[in-house]
Amino acid sequence: MGIANLTLAGRPVSTKEIAKHSGISRRYLEQISCALKNSALIKGHCGRGGGYTLGRPAAKIKIGEIISAATGPVHIAECATDPASCVHADYCTCQLFWRLLDQQLNAVFNHFTLADLIEDQGTQRLKGALAALDEDSTLSLDRPSPWFPKDNDCPRSRE
Repeated sequence: MGIANLTLAGRPVSTKEIAKHSGISRRYLEQISCALKNSALIKGHCGRGGGYTLGRPAAKIKIGEIISAATGPVHIAECATDPASCVHADYCTCQLFWRLLDQQLNAVFNHFTLADLIEDQGTQRLKGALAALDEDSTLSLDRPSPWFPKDNDCPRSRE
């Protein structure tokens, strides 16, 4: 988010500058920057005044892409994506729960964008999603999750 916030000024930002503003170590930022650059989420600019800019508009970068590039795919438990990997698969009563939770978590990551975290309009979308959850905290698989628009393409609806 440091790159996104600082590049709103329209110029490349260095890891030193991001570290100063975020409190994250420069060494760690350099590692993350390398992964984000390899995924084309950011672009590196060499020379004086160089640094990093976003690889595409913040509204086109899903949070899930950032997380996957930086840390790899997020899964609650290995059995959520590979049921056969569990030695308890034949009698485990939790596996379906972990799969459901895993799908919902990744659906949120892949619905919201970097713009939702850094722009006022996006922040309003997040607040709206939380308000919808506060109003009706029950989970119903017969209707879309509150964070998806009515004309959604919810991954769960493809099953």
